[in-house]
Amino acid sequence: MGIFEPFRAIGYITSSVPFSVQRLGTETFVTVSVGKAWQIYNKFVFNEGPQLPKKIRALASYRDYTFAAYGNDIAVFKRAHQVVATWSRHSEKVNLLLLFGEHILSVDVKGNLFIWAFKGIDQNLAPVGHILLEDKFSPTCLMHPDTYLNKVIIGSQEGSLQLWNISSKKKLYEFKGWSSSICCCVSSPALDVVAVGCADGKVHVHNVRYDEELVTFTHSTRGAVTALSFRTDGQPLLASGGSSGVISIWNLEKRRLQSVIKDAHDSSIVSLHFFANEPVLMTSSVDNSIKMWIFDTSDGDPRLLRFRSGHSAPPLCIRFYANGRHILSAGQDRAFRLFSVIQDQQSRELSQRHVSKRAKKLRVKEEEIKLKPVISFDFAEIRERDWCNVVTCHTDTPRAYVWRLQNFVLGEHILTPSTDNQTPVKSCTISACGNFAVLGTEGGWIERFNLQSGNSRGTYMDMSERRNYAHDGEVVGVACDATNSLMISAGYHGDIKVWDFKGRELKSRWDVGSSVVKIVYHRPNGLLATVADDMVIRLFDVVALRMVRKFEGHTDRVTDMCFSEDGKWLLSSSMDGSLRVWDVILARQIDAIQVDVSITALSLSPNMDVLATSHVDQNGVYLWVNQAMFSGASNLDLYASGKDVVRVKLPAVSSKGHADNDSDNSTANHLQIKDTVCAPRFDYQIPDLITLSLLPKSQWQSLINLDIIKVRNKPIEPPKKPEKAPFFLPSVPSLSGEILFKPSDLALEEKQEKGDELESSKRKPDLPASHFLQLLQTSAETKNFTAFTDYIKGLSPSTLDMELRMLQIIDDEDQQEPEKRPEMYSIELLLDYFIHEISCRNNFEFIQAVIRLFLKLLWENFLHAVSALLITSPDLTCLSEVRRSLTSQFSVGWGKKACEMVELEKPEGRAILQNPVLYVFSPDCFYYPCYVFSLLIFLKIYISSHGWNKALDMPRLSALFKHCRYVKTYSSQALSIWWLENYADLQRFRMGASILWCLWKARNKLVFESVSPELHQILCAAATLHCDYFEPMSEIQVLSESILPSTPTTWKPPLVTDIKINVDGAFVTPKFVVAVVARNSEGAFLGCSTLVSNCSTPIEAEAMAFLLGAQFASRFHPIHTIIEGDAKLVVQALTGGNVPWRIRSTIIYINHLRSSGANICFAFVPRAANVVAHNLAKYAFDNNISDVWMGCHPPNCIVESITADRPTNPVNSN
Repeated sequence: MGIFEPFRAIGYITSSVPFSVQRLGTETFVTVSVGKAWQIYNKFVFNEGPQLPKKIRALASYRDYTFAAYGNDIAVFKRAHQVVATWSRHSEKVNLLLLFGEHILSVDVKGNLFIWAFKGIDQNLAPVGHILLEDKFSPTCLMHPDTYLNKVIIGSQEGSLQLWNISSKKKLYEFKGWSSSICCCVSSPALDVVAVGCADGKVHVHNVRYDEELVTFTHSTRGAVTALSFRTDGQPLLASGGSSGVISIWNLEKRRLQSVIKDAHDSSIVSLHFFANEPVLMTSSVDNSIKMWIFDTSDGDPRLLRFRSGHSAPPLCIRFYANGRHILSAGQDRAFRLFSVIQDQQSRELSQRHVSKRAKKLRVKEEEIKLKPVISFDFAEIRERDWCNVVTCHTDTPRAYVWRLQNFVLGEHILTPSTDNQTPVKSCTISACGNFAVLGTEGGWIERFNLQSGNSRGTYMDMSERRNYAHDGEVVGVACDATNSLMISAGYHGDIKVWDFKGRELKSRWDVGSSVVKIVYHRPNGLLATVADDMVIRLFDVVALRMVRKFEGHTDRVTDMCFSEDGKWLLSSSMDGSLRVWDVILARQIDAIQVDVSITALSLSPNMDVLATSHVDQNGVYLWVNQAMFSGASNLDLYASGKDVVRVKLPAVSSKGHADNDSDNSTANHLQIKDTVCAPRFDYQIPDLITLSLLPKSQWQSLINLDIIKVRNKPIEPPKKPEKAPFFLPSVPSLSGEILFKPSDLALEEKQEKGDELESSKRKPDLPASHFLQLLQTSAETKNFTAFTDYIKGLSPSTLDMELRMLQIIDDEDQQEPEKRPEMYSIELLLDYFIHEISCRNNFEFIQAVIRLFLKLLWENFLHAVSALLITSPDLTCLSEVRRSLTSQFSVGWGKKACEMVELEKPEGRAILQNPVLYVFSPDCFYYPCYVFSLLIFLKIYISSHGWNKALDMPRLSALFKHCRYVKTYSSQALSIWWLENYADLQRFRMGASILWCLWKARNKLVFESVSPELHQILCAAATLHCDYFEPMSEIQVLSESILPSTPTTWKPPLVTDIKINVDGAFVTPKFVVAVVARNSEGAFLGCSTLVSNCSTPIEAEAMAFLLGAQFASRFHPIHTIIEGDAKLVVQALTGGNVPWRIRSTIIYINHLRSSGANICFAFVPRAANVVAHNLAKYAFDNNISDVWMGCHPPNCIVESITADRPTNPVNSN
C-alpha cells in the first residue's frame, strides 16, 4: 500500500439495476445498486452494504435480508452488514431476481431458473428447485401476478410471455405475445390484469386469464418502454418510463394520456414504483439520480417532491472547499455540484437560475439550456458571505460565469473579455483577497475583473507580442500571489510571464522549452509547478525566477497536479493510471500508486487527510485517506513506496470494504501497524537545511532573562498557609516538574537510599544523578540525541535553567583533581550535544537559546582559566606551551576542547585562528562578553604583527594587559567593560564594532557554508567596513583613486545607436538632491529629472543619483543607455567591486532593474566631464525642485553647459 489508502466513493446514487422496494410498518425502504455495492434509502437517509467482487446485476429484499446478484453468484446479507451466504449454482450471469414468498427466484441469461429458500439458510445453501427454459426463449423480465398461487410470468426478448408453476416446475401457458421484445412487466391492482412494456414504445394492458388485450398506449417519444407502475390509492393511473427519460401518466378509465413529465431524467428510466396507497411515485434512472413525485396538484399532474442525484457524466474538475468538508465538482453533464464529504444528504447541484421554466417556455430540453461543461474554476472562501466567490470557464464559451456558494446559485454578473476577437476563456483565477478575477483566453488575452461589480479592471498586454496580447497563443493558466503583487500566466508555447498585478506591466518572463499543458501555483511559498507535453514537471521560484525542481517519471499525459497545504508535497496524475507524490524539499518521489482507470483530476484537502480523485468514465468522486493521519505509526517511510509503483484498487462506494475480506486480513494489518510503531525512523534532510523546533517563543525566548523575570515577579507577601490543606498526600517534586506521590512510611528508607546514591555518585563520577544527566549520557553513548532533545524541549524554562546550574564548577579551596569532579564529565557530554545539534542544524532557535543560557551560567568558569593562562603568558611564544598548560589544568575531555578554542600561532607571524570551533560555544552576539574577549585578544595580536596605530590606542591597550596581569579577579567582563566604557575614543570604538561585526559574519560562513575564517581576512574586511561606514567622503574617494583606470576630462558623446545619461548629487545634512540629464550622439538634449529627499551621507546621495538615472533610462527602452557620474565608489560597486553598506540596498535595486531587461551600463567620469548634471543638481538644490523635463527645451540653468559640450563632428565621435 502507499501513503494514501482507498476509503470510499461519493456521488453514486443509483445505477442501471432496478431498485427493490419493501414496506415495513409505516416505513418504506428502497434498496438501490451503486456499482459493486448497494444502499438502502429510508426518506433519503440510507445505509450501505459492503463491496462485492463484481458489479451488481439484480436486487431483491425481504425484511432484514438483501439479495444481490453479481456475476454468476448471489450474495445474501442480513441487516446490511453480515454476509449470510453466497449462492453459487448458476453457470452464467444472473440477470433477474424475484422475491417469491419465502423463496428467491433467480434467472440467468441462458434460461436457468433456480429456486432458493432463505429460511434456514445456514443449514442448506443448495437450491430447492431448478427450471430450464426453452432454447429460443431469452428471459427479460419476471413477475408474480397477484392471487396466482405458485405462478410467475416470464417475458422474453422474442416478444412472448410464459406462465410457469414454480411448485410443479411446469409451463402452464404461453401467451401469443407481440412482435416486439418485452422490456418490463408489472401486475395491476385489478385481478388478472398486467401491463407489459415493449421495445417499440407500446404499453399493453393485458388480461392474462383470457389472454385478451384491454388497451394499448403508445409513447410519443422514440425508444423502448423500460419501466411500469400502477397507482394503488384508488386512482386508475399507469406510469410508464422510456429510454428517453420521459415519464407518461395514462388514465386507464379514459384510456388516454393524462400528463407527461418531460425531462424527468436525463437518461433512460430504470424503475418506477407507486408507493402503496400514496400518491407518490419514485423513479430511478441511468443518469445517477432517484426522484420522488407527488400527485397533489389541481390538474392531477405530478410535481417533484425530493430527489438525490450525482453526476450523470464523469467529473472534469474537482477542488476541496470549506476546509475540506465539501468538494466542488464540475462534470461533463453540464452540472456544477457541491459534494459533502461528511454527510451525503448535503450534496447538491448549484442552480443555474430557472432552467426548467426557461426550457418549458422555449420548448427545449433542460440540457440545452444549461451552461456548457466547466473546464476550469477557482474560488475564494473568504468572500462567501460578501459576493460571488466562484468563477468558472466553460467549453467553447467566450465568457466566464460567477457563482455565489452561500446561496448555491449562479451569480448575476457575466465576465466577458473586452477583446475584439472573442475566443473561448480557457483559464481563470481569483486573487487572494477575493476581490478580483483574472481570465485568460484561447487567443492570448488576459483581463482582470472586479467580482463585486463585474466590471473590467484592465488588461495585461505584452507590447513585444505581435498582436499586443499577453501571449502569442492560448493562455493555459493564470495565478495570483498571496499579496496581490504578482500575477503569473503561462502560454501554450511554453512562455511563463510574471506581471505586476496592480500596474499590469510585464516584470519578467522565461521559457520552459516545451508546450505547457497545466500550471499550479502555491501561494504561501511562491512555487509554480508546470507540466509540459514532454511529461516533465518543473517547479519554478517566481521570486528568484529560476527552476528549483524537476520531476520525471510519468509515461503518458499528465492530467492534473496539486500542492499540499504546507507546500511540501506535489501530487500529480497521468493517463498512464499512476498517481505520484513528490517531496518538494527532498526533490524526490516518495510514493506512487497505479489504478486500473486513469485519473483525470485530483485535489488534496487542506488538512492533508483526504485525497479526492476523478477517473475516466466514472461518475463519482473517489476518496483516499492519508495513513499517516489515521494510524499509530508516524513515520511516513513505513507507508511510502519510494520510486516503486504499487498497484491498488479504486475506493469502494461502501466504506465497509469488500464483503469477502475476512478477519485475518484486518488482524494482519493491525499487527503490521503495531510493529511499525517501534520501527526505526530515518529522517531525510537536505544538506545545509536548518530546521526549527516549532516550540512557542515563551518556552525558549525567556531562558536568558530568567533571573530578571524572577526578580520582577518576586512576591510581595510571604505565602499563606491554606485553611484546609490535605494531609494525606505527601508529595515530592521532581526536576522535571512532576509530582511524585510517596507513602509516608517509606520516608526513612528513601533518605537512606538517597544517602547511598550520593556516596556512590561521589565514588563514580560518570554515573549521573538526575534524569537529565542519565538521558544525556545514554544519548551520548548511542550517538543519538533525539530522546534528549525531546526531553529538554518538554521542560519548563525554569526547570531547564536549574538543570544547567547544577553543572556549574565550584571552585573549592582544596582544588580537587579533574577526574574527581563529575561536573567536568557532564559538561563534556553537554558540549558534545551542542556540537552534534549545530552540525545537524536541527531545532535551531531552541538550541541557540540553550547555548546562550549555558554560556551565561558556565562560561565564566571556563573563561577564567583561559584568561589566567593568557595573563601569565602574554607573549604566546609557543603554541605547544599553550596547549600543554591548558591540558594540565583540564586533562579531561572538556579541557581538550578548550585547547581547540584558543589555538593561536606566534604573534610575530600572521595571526590566524587555525581551528575555529569557537562558534560552537558562542553562537550569537546577544551575550557579548565572550565575543569582546576574543575581539580584544585578536586586536592585541594584530597590533603586535602589523603595528596599525591609526585606529587603535596602542599604549592604553598595552597598559590594560599589563595591569590585568596582577588582578586575580580578571574575567571577560573586565575587558568588555573597558572596551564599552571608552566610548570617548570614538575611532577605536568604531573599529572594535567593525571587527565584532566581521567576526559574526565569519561565524555565519563557518556554520552555513563550512568556510573556515582567517583572522587576517577578518581584520582586512573590518578595515574596509570601517572606511566605508565611518570615514568621510573625501577619504573614500582617495582610497579608491587607484582602482579605476584613467578617464577622459571632457564630456564625450555616445555612439549613434546609444544614449548617455549624466548623473550627479548634492548633499548637505540631511538634505540631498540628485539630477540626471540625457543626451544623444549629437549632444542634443533629450530630457532631465531632479529629485529632492533626505539621507545621512554623501555616498547615499551619489547612489540615489545612479538609481534615478537607471529609472530615467527606462523611458528610452530598448535603446542602449550609458549612465556616467563622478562617484568612483558607486561605479565600482555597480561594476562588480566592493559594495559599501550604506548603499547596498540601492545597488541591489539598480542591479534588479538591469536584470529585469533595462539595457544600461555604468561608467566613471571626472567632475569636468559631468558639468551639466552638476549644474542641474546645484540649481535644484538651491530652488528645492523635483521635476521632469522632456523634449528639446532644457532648463535655462544647463543650456550653456549643453552647448559647450556639443561635439564638432558628432558622427565620428566615440
